[in-house]
Amino acid sequence: LCWQAESNEHWRPADEQKAIEILPRGEATIFQANWVEVPRELAPGETLHYRFALLATPVKPLLRDAWDLRIVRFEPYGRGLELPEMTTNGVPTARVLRETGIRHILTLGGDMWPYPMPVHERYSRLLDRMVNEIHAQGLRIHPYLLHERFPTMAPEFDIHGFHMVNRPMKTYYPGPYRPPGADRPGAVSMQYGADSQGTTTFCTKSMALQDAYIHSLARRLDVYGEDGVYLDGTSAHTTACRNALHGCGYRTADGKIHPTYPVFSNRDFIRRIYTTVKQRRPDGVVDLHTTGCFNSSALAYADVMWTGEHWFHLRMTGTDYIAGELPLDMFRTEFTGHQIGVGADTLTHRLLAGERTGRNLLATSLLHDIPFRTDTQNAPAGKENHSALIFELWKLRDRFDAAAPEVEKLFYWNNQDTVRVSPQKCHATLLKHPQSGVLAFVSNLRRDAQTVSVTFDLDRLGLSGQQLDVFDALTNQPVTLSADGTISVSLDSEDWVYLWLRPRAGDG
Repeated sequence: LCWQAESNEHWRPADEQKAIEILPRGEATIFQANWVEVPRELAPGETLHYRFALLATPVKPLLRDAWDLRIVRFEPYGRGLELPEMTTNGVPTARVLRETGIRHILTLGGDMWPYPMPVHERYSRLLDRMVNEIHAQGLRIHPYLLHERFPTMAPEFDIHGFHMVNRPMKTYYPGPYRPPGADRPGAVSMQYGADSQGTTTFCTKSMALQDAYIHSLARRLDVYGEDGVYLDGTSAHTTACRNALHGCGYRTADGKIHPTYPVFSNRDFIRRIYTTVKQRRPDGVVDLHTTGCFNSSALAYADVMWTGEHWFHLRMTGTDYIAGELPLDMFRTEFTGHQIGVGADTLTHRLLAGERTGRNLLATSLLHDIPFRTDTQNAPAGKENHSALIFELWKLRDRFDAAAPEVEKLFYWNNQDTVRVSPQKCHATLLKHPQSGVLAFVSNLRRDAQTVSVTFDLDRLGLSGQQLDVFDALTNQPVTLSADGTISVSLDSEDWVYLWLRPRAGDG
């Protein structure tokens, strides 16, 4: 259950740290909002108003997950406009991307970031050319168009700027107006048009803000024909606001203005974005980057979420153990989308500090059958690195027919009747297919290397009495399965293997 309120006006809890409590009571768990614990005398006719929302999850059925969408971001940042003339070993790069298995490309950058509709003729012409090239190769494209900020150069800001902004105002200047090295997305954007990228944080309580963005987004999709939109935190995060011009904040008897939190208008805004996309592209993608805020009411209007930008501190400290930063209960809660009915991709670059790689991160994410999102730089070059693993995993899932509706997912937290794994902190998640057999992801989340023992209940898995081919699914190397259904594999710390138990062809 997701409980939300926009304001703490008239709340009088005895302890502000216990304004909201979750109280386990045996077989029942109580949710308690402590509105009035400190007495207050009301004047005749005075009333107190409290407004809140309750949302039950899962919100909707999961129709497409990240494995189905196969989204990659186009890198380097802002260079997607050059894709039509790009080649890889003499072959058009767009064709190479398609043959890699990519289905959706997220393009980054804009001529007036983050405003959907182009304002410069050259940028408009190159954008149209890029979209046509991508579509010609059978790929789909959705651009990074909306953020949590609005550009001060946009014509709507000149008229409605004070109504749109979050207060206190928070300006943001990417590109050369920021410290050296912080050049995303300003410098590339300026190359193709606008000479300023100044923005300010907005508040969705402003209908002028909502209308300006929805109108611009609708025109962008109508004119250029892209297949959805990427939202960088838009409506996922709720920022405190004191702007009385659009109805935020409240004043107390001592004259102070206290902030309110526009969770309901955030939901309305992303619902309008979702509707704008789906009216034009029923199978289009609303791709929501949500990090550090699992907002169920906003995620309900996304198709896929991309999350994992929590660990800024690792730039300084590094890490030699991803599972220590990203424990399993955190991943289940914030990184899967199961509670909402949306697909999920993991964002890697904040966690890959020190000696850790994307392969180490996959030791955690693939236990939940969640991949990470990679970029186009790894596809054409065929680099032997952790990102290229994603392309190999797509091929593996196609061979196994993992997208078939009859495939059953048996996750490590509820599959003990079908598989036992030792030692502790070593786990297995299974995909069970009536014809293809069982694809078992086995992971060692310990800090040291281990010989991991995996014992399958072949009878419960429907594999007993059959001749089986058992092998490493990525290398095709045979693996020994004992008479009692046990496999032993040696795994380094935060390493993993896919084991395929497949009924031998022609076996009855």
